[in-house]
Amino acid sequence: MKVIAFYTNDLDNRGPCYLSSKNKLDYIFSVFNSVKEKFSVLSLCTESKKRQCACKKNEGICHVYYMSAYPRDNIVLKIFHLFFDPIKIFFFLLKNIEKGDVIYLYHSTHYQEIFKLVKCIKKFKMILEVEEIYGDVSEDEKLKKKEKLFFGYADAFVFPTELLNKKVNTENRPSAIIYGTYHVEEEINNNSFDDSESIVHCVYAGTLDQRKGGALAAILSAEFLPENYHLHILGFGSAKDKEEITEQIRKVSEKTKAKVTYEGVLSGDDYIRFLQRCDIGLSTQNPEAEFNDTSFPSKILSYLSNGLRVVTVKIPVVEMSAIGDLCTYYEKQDPKEIADAILYAGRERDVDCRKRIRDLSVEFENEILKLLKAM
Repeated sequence: MKVIAFYTNDLDNRGPCYLSSKNKLDYIFSVFNSVKEKFSVLSLCTESKKRQCACKKNEGICHVYYMSAYPRDNIVLKIFHLFFDPIKIFFFLLKNIEKGDVIYLYHSTHYQEIFKLVKCIKKFKMILEVEEIYGDVSEDEKLKKKEKLFFGYADAFVFPTELLNKKVNTENRPSAIIYGTYHVEEEINNNSFDDSESIVHCVYAGTLDQRKGGALAAILSAEFLPENYHLHILGFGSAKDKEEITEQIRKVSEKTKAKVTYEGVLSGDDYIRFLQRCDIGLSTQNPEAEFNDTSFPSKILSYLSNGLRVVTVKIPVVEMSAIGDLCTYYEKQDPKEIADAILYAGRERDVDCRKRIRDLSVEFENEILKLLKAM
């Protein structure tokens, strides 16, 4: 099997590749290794120094082949590559794909037209991982139609939600569901804050972009929380986003007895250690966004895999999921209603959410095995 995606072992030196897609692909690679499926990666990221490198993944080996990089030092070269890149991708795929291959493709609008042509030439089987319908996110009707046509070329699918499966997989082809990364984080020692045990620590971890609304909604809810609650904001965004969020925290702090702090951006063990110090994780994204119908909030899995209770906006993709019963819901993006849900979650007893994530991992492995047999 060959995996095709914008994937890299080194986010700093190859592009384009996003951390969220890399993390999920790393987890899926570990599943392939668990079920003893041999595979290699054809990465559409560019590598200037080496054409190939081997990387160990959970006692298995996958080979990652990168496209060669070319200079883009000035505007003329950048414009040249804008037109040349599709041709480069076409020949890269044509060279490295054989007839009879099973291809695991991470959906991207960047290469779907090229891939249709290559599939017609090579006649391979394709498992298409569809994370979202990008035309829905951008509200681009023309793009939606192109994506719908491309989905028809898939022989099987991997989706992040049951609702997206229902929307895209209209011919009921073989499919598997994976909400996100089912990697359970083990407890780290010395993971408590240096304050009273009566303090309930809540955390929002995600984008600070006010168009998404999640961080702001969490901050505004603090006005209605009592003094034994501490709301932490962990987030990434532009300098303007950070400035606006900091100002909102200042304003809310003048009205509430609860404590609200911005903790900056954390990653790796620092991020895990911080989450595990908290009690409740907040998924407070805008419920009106169209992508809520098909995209699963990855932060919910991060919270659960670290043993937190979860407060989330009530959207079907979460409510109907296999972890839906582990969440506390609110319906309206209203600060008082969000605060009431937080207070309710604070009174709830702890459940073994890590076990549920482990069960989902085993279930996904079984689904992948069935999917591969169907090819």
